[in-house]
Amino acid sequence: SGDIDVTLYLNKLANLYGTNNKVKEELVTNNDYLKHERNSDLVPMLYSRLISAYETLKDRKAAVKQLAIMSDFCHNSHSWDKSKQIDLISNCHKELQKTALHFANKWLRMWGKNKKYPIFAKVAEKSFWLYLESKEKSFEKTKVRYVLAELLFNQQKFYKSSQQYAIVGGYLNINKQRIFKIKKILKKKNLDKKYRKEVVADLQKIKFDKMMAHDAD
Repeated sequence: SGDIDVTLYLNKLANLYGTNNKVKEELVTNNDYLKHERNSDLVPMLYSRLISAYETLKDRKAAVKQLAIMSDFCHNSHSWDKSKQIDLISNCHKELQKTALHFANKWLRMWGKNKKYPIFAKVAEKSFWLYLESKEKSFEKTKVRYVLAELLFNQQKFYKSSQQYAIVGGYLNINKQRIFKIKKILKKKNLDKKYRKEVVADLQKIKFDKMMAHDAD
């Protein structure tokens, strides 16, 4: 009916579904709201709710995909009222940062408890990357980058991890430790030949970057 405020109705309905834990219905309602109300200041909060709902359903791929969509919206949306745009964009980024870091840490803890499920490491890594997209510089961001570097290293993504350690600082000292650990891995018997080749390639890249950094000094 024309007398009903659709925006208010959908938001109240989403709250009702959330209260009753009807997660799948909440997904439909919130997605419908986002489809029709892209310029609402409720959008960032609803994206967070969608991500939480997918997590409740244990659909981590969908959750992190939704997080990426939220990130794209916060970084590229120009549909809000210009008079409120600065505040709304700021709030969107704050909600994105909070949501990305919350789930990145949660999925990292889950992977730490059960390494048999690499999906936790993958979605945690993606969430950390999305968190770090912010141009703002802070000590908190530096700490998060270090955690990401450790996660990359523990997934044997040695070159990518070395790049993040370099940004954090103390590049040469930190990478001495990483090179030592990589060499220990290479000493293992029955190491898959393809994997060994990838590890050696990463080690060579790290050593080359270390040499270039030293020459730059």
